[in-house]
Amino acid sequence: MEIIVSEHSGYCYGVKKAIDTAMEKMDEKGILYSFGDIIHNKRAIQRLSDNGLIVVNDIKSEYESILFRSHGVEKNIYTLAKQKGVEVIDATCVFVKKIQDTVEQNYQSGKNIIIAGDKNHPEVIGINSRADYTAIFITSAEDVDKLDIDLDKEYILVFQTTFNTQKYETIVDKIKAKYKNITIFNTICSATKKRQDSAVELAKKVDLMIVIGDKKSSNSKKLFELTAKYVKSVFIEDKKELESYDFDGINKAGITAGASTPDFVIEEVIDYIKSISKNQ
Repeated sequence: MEIIVSEHSGYCYGVKKAIDTAMEKMDEKGILYSFGDIIHNKRAIQRLSDNGLIVVNDIKSEYESILFRSHGVEKNIYTLAKQKGVEVIDATCVFVKKIQDTVEQNYQSGKNIIIAGDKNHPEVIGINSRADYTAIFITSAEDVDKLDIDLDKEYILVFQTTFNTQKYETIVDKIKAKYKNITIFNTICSATKKRQDSAVELAKKVDLMIVIGDKKSSNSKKLFELTAKYVKSVFIEDKKELESYDFDGINKAGITAGASTPDFVIEEVIDYIKSISKNQ
């Protein structure tokens, strides 16, 4: 069985920076508190926990410092940390920061906010907090038809950094055709686009796509949604979920991985497929 790994897979810049920051601070301090999971991957979090990372969902004055996850946090959490005298180590992804700033600036200038993304995702909740939780949410082109907006007011549309790039195109086309009072900001991060594009291209050339990522990982889910349109695809967290999979008839297997999937997890999957391939 031939194994082909997608050109763009695994840790993105923002995730790697957050992980490196956490490791550096743990080397200095011994332990480090993280407000929420620093990234969405159980195996990565476990390794960090073994090195001294403690995941919390509150701010207490006894914390010397606290790391803000790559997905970002709500605006009031910064205020709370300052009130409690806790040092903030901000590992928010630069692309997420950019959306937060765009939303806050436009909201403060009187514009209304529309967010394309999962309203329950930590990144999106943090973005919405910059608009005092007043944002309107959409997830597809069909939702554009349901928008209840005032044509006499100005709106901006931003996208979750990991939004499906194919859905982005259909939403933008429909918005432009229907509304003149909505300014569109393409806030999908470049790493997401490259990862999705390369996964789709690979899916067209193989018999099976294996998407590796945590079930809570938004960008990993998007990869699976995209590849499944072109070829049989499976979404796994690690190699254990492949142990019962029947590879009969699979001559070419493609592998892609979400932005929060560690290299060691990807390597474990590759090694497992190689081992069963030898026995076929």
